[in-house]
Amino acid sequence: MASYSLDLKYISSRYKNYGDYFVKEQFNVSHINSTQPINGWIVQYITKQPDIETTTGFKLNDTDSIMQFTEGQVEFMSDNYLELFKVENGKAIIPDQFASGPIAKYEYDTKKNKWYTTDDVLTKGSITHTGLSVFIPKTPNQTDLEQLYTWNTSRDTPAGGLPFISCVQSCPKDELFKLGKSNILQHTVTVSWDYNGIPTFNNNKISITSGPLFEGGDKKTRKTCKTRKNCKTRKTCKRRKGRKTRKTRKKKYN
Repeated sequence: MASYSLDLKYISSRYKNYGDYFVKEQFNVSHINSTQPINGWIVQYITKQPDIETTTGFKLNDTDSIMQFTEGQVEFMSDNYLELFKVENGKAIIPDQFASGPIAKYEYDTKKNKWYTTDDVLTKGSITHTGLSVFIPKTPNQTDLEQLYTWNTSRDTPAGGLPFISCVQSCPKDELFKLGKSNILQHTVTVSWDYNGIPTFNNNKISITSGPLFEGGDKKTRKTCKTRKNCKTRKTCKRRKGRKTRKTRKKKYN
């Protein structure tokens, strides 16, 4: 049985045209049988799956094709990677953020020194953005995870400044998740839109695995707060009380 409970609390979100979205939530950790301060790390494995097509018949389903179509304005659309959140007193210091920019053609305005989207070529499709997370407590016997592996902390990565390891080829995902002492939390944001750009569907879903992922335990999940609307009242989503925000980070469209 997991010693710690890992959860997410909704903070804010935005859904606009052509796959432009932003979701911010706060990781929280509690101990099942203790009130002692909780410190450590949350490891999150990120995957992103775009399935997009244009009115000219092109398929946009990976980072390279979307970078080319958007003149480099929307990055990291199919990158798989690990990111690390530091936890102090039961809360991640930096909130979790899922985001994407509009999947559209862009033009540069030299007078205003700014990029703008155009309607020269329209798109329709969907983006599925998923994070799989686990908590690893800081103990006298646990090596500092930030020193155990080589993490990239540049802001020019999909993690936007959080410690980052690419999983495009290989990464220590399995090794890190085996160190986890909490439930496994899966957070998925799915958006879709038609050629008019207007969102036809958006969904923010959290599910919790009730046993350690790598020990063959019970994999049943409970679904909570399927949509942003359901999280506006305490009656429908009691565990998401309070909306105090914490320090945020610069986040690229990843």
